[in-house]
Amino acid sequence: MQQEKKYRYADRLWSWKELEDFIKRTAEQDLDFSRSTRVTLALDMVEGESVLDLGCHLAVYSHYLARKGHKVVAADVDEQALEIARRMFSHPNLRIVKVEGSRLQFDDNSFHTVILLEVLEHSQDPRTLVREIHRVLKPGGFLVLSIPNAASYHTFARTLFLNIKNYYHKMESWPEFTYDQRDHFFYWDPFTIYRLLNKEGFKYVEHKFIDNSPVVNFISRFIPLVKRLSTCFIIKVRKKE
Repeated sequence: MQQEKKYRYADRLWSWKELEDFIKRTAEQDLDFSRSTRVTLALDMVEGESVLDLGCHLAVYSHYLARKGHKVVAADVDEQALEIARRMFSHPNLRIVKVEGSRLQFDDNSFHTVILLEVLEHSQDPRTLVREIHRVLKPGGFLVLSIPNAASYHTFARTLFLNIKNYYHKMESWPEFTYDQRDHFFYWDPFTIYRLLNKEGFKYVEHKFIDNSPVVNFISRFIPLVKRLSTCFIIKVRKKE
């Protein structure tokens, strides 16, 4: 009897049925538009027919946008994640491709919107990546970007309370690539990220803060300044025409 293939994801091995059920559950949570999350807020900012989901991972959001009528290219560097995405999702409006690092193989002026959700902090060459996004966007096209907020209470607490020396030793054993904050090379506050975007040819459209904790989001409704300490910052910018 042929042994069932196992898929490595999130630091463990899964059977296809286990992984499929897990992806469906997390997709339902992420795409629950009855509540505000970094995903729902960002996807609501998408405009135009052609969309590039860069760093698409398992292409969950790409598939959602394709079903909404957008023509979506889902792109990532991780072949394992793309293999899972191709098996999991299929739609006439969806194309799943591999990209190599910060250099994008797409033609100039190809997309109305690029979404970059929790990706830029993983890039070792963020300026080149932003330049490439600018190149492949149509004139007047949009970049929707979500990133961890370096000015959040979470980052402050980690800096204040963690034993930094011990944490450094722990970091030395981390794998080369992960899907979480262990793989972050940069942290951006709202001012620094806009400085980069503006220098590379983008103009501000709108921004939002959102936290992973419902409690923080609730408190910020009554104390608006608390929102600026949220764990996630979302910004939408337009390519200068």
